[in-house]
Amino acid sequence: MASVTDPGTELRERKLAELVGKLAEETSTLVRQEVELAKAEIIEKVELMREDAVRRGKLAGLGSAFLGGATVVGAVSVGLLAALLVALFAIAIPVSSAVAVTLVIFLAVTCVLALIGIERVRAASSGSTGVWRPVPDRTIETLKEDVEWAKHPTRSVQT
Repeated sequence: MASVTDPGTELRERKLAELVGKLAEETSTLVRQEVELAKAEIIEKVELMREDAVRRGKLAGLGSAFLGGATVVGAVSVGLLAALLVALFAIAIPVSSAVAVTLVIFLAVTCVLALIGIERVRAASSGSTGVWRPVPDRTIETLKEDVEWAKHPTRSVQT
């Protein structure tokens, strides 16, 4: 029977206290590292979001410029249509033919500009590429691994 002052008991208790202290220290270090990883991951994702927003803004701006061009050319086409109608009513066949050819050219340009503009605006507003999700996925994964390890510290975690 060991007494309270038995050096063997004191040594065992000291070792247990050291183990508990070491566990607390390592847990604290692990938590700090996970927080640092989460911060770094969120900063990285926010930067990717910013870059994606700039890229989409440029696409939308260019698409809007094409739509503006299509609007101007379309307005000119309406003016030409009015000139064509005037010419047809005047029964001036050569003038109306020239106006008709010009109208067809302007309408073709209008259609091309409008289609390009619509395509660019759609590209800028298309669905999310995953960049717009500032969630620290790697940190969540390592936390899951840490929890799994804590449940079964003698097993290695399979990834």
